[in-house]
Amino acid sequence: MKRFILKKRSKTFHIVATIFTYGIWAIVYFATKYSTTVQDNKPLKKENITTTNNETKAEQTNDLKTKFNIYQFNVAGTSFDDEETGKNRQRIIQNIAKEGIELGYLIPYNDTSNKDMLELYIDEEFWVAGQYIKRTKLEITEYNNEPAIKVYISDYKDVYYHIGYVPKVEINKVLEILNNNPKEIYSEFTGGKFKEIYFDDEVLKDKVRINDSLSYGVKVTIKY
Repeated sequence: MKRFILKKRSKTFHIVATIFTYGIWAIVYFATKYSTTVQDNKPLKKENITTTNNETKAEQTNDLKTKFNIYQFNVAGTSFDDEETGKNRQRIIQNIAKEGIELGYLIPYNDTSNKDMLELYIDEEFWVAGQYIKRTKLEITEYNNEPAIKVYISDYKDVYYHIGYVPKVEINKVLEILNNNPKEIYSEFTGGKFKEIYFDDEVLKDKVRINDSLSYGVKVTIKY
């Protein structure tokens, strides 16, 4: 009888020990899993964030190093007749603009209607000013035994027209840039006719009219 009781107690002890052991392993397993989950959800350490920001700044710095310097000037002499062809330079610039509009390269008045101007009260919209010319070429030459630079622009058949010169006060700087192989030379229209809002005293309301009091010009940009 005593031996039976001891065997029963021993069997009970083993069952309890087994349950206790599995319980310990279960606690360790879930504790480890929970710890891993929390670690994965933690934000980046401060030093990691700093490193990321430094890398971004370095990329921006390198990108800035690839950017070009820009030099701009307004072409001189666009209101005179061309000494090479006898053609009026104002007419040359206007004809190139008209061709660009007909071919769809230029958008007259930035596609702004009279109604839009009145409703949004846009004071003025230029015909083509601010829009780019197809091609631009600079040619170093002499005038009265002094250095000069001619400016040529092309139409949409790639025919070039002489429309003026680099201003005298700009020549030395432009010569310096040209002698160091500039990256790009381009130009845009300036001035010319534009639409404007005015107050009509007869009907006592705002209207839109075309103002052609400004001459046409060309602004050249050099990237170097």
